[in-house]
Amino acid sequence: MHQFTIEKEAIRQQLQGSQSCIHLSLDSWTSGNHLPILGIIGHTIVAGQLQEYVLALQEIQGRHTGENLAPMVLATLQDYGITHKLGYIQMDNATNNDTLIAALSSGMSFPL
Repeated sequence: MHQFTIEKEAIRQQLQGSQSCIHLSLDSWTSGNHLPILGIIGHTIVAGQLQEYVLALQEIQGRHTGENLAPMVLATLQDYGITHKLGYIQMDNATNNDTLIAALSSGMSFPL
């Protein structure tokens, strides 16, 4: 856990110092041991180079609705201090992603 905390802080600093917006890729799936997981990947430019960071792999509690997933995404953005740097969000075409964007937008200080 100590090493994880050190690495997470390094990623947080790199993201906050990025030269571009931070774009997200989101996906949810069920793992081999039947746990529903939400993956959040951040993409940005750091020191002139494209960087990708795994920001979260979280177990989903409850249903896979957009209203349920949006607080997880928002909490991750807030944890890394990057809500003001949010760029595009890439997801698959599942219908819950429309409600995720609507719920995320209403939970932030600016519309997406």
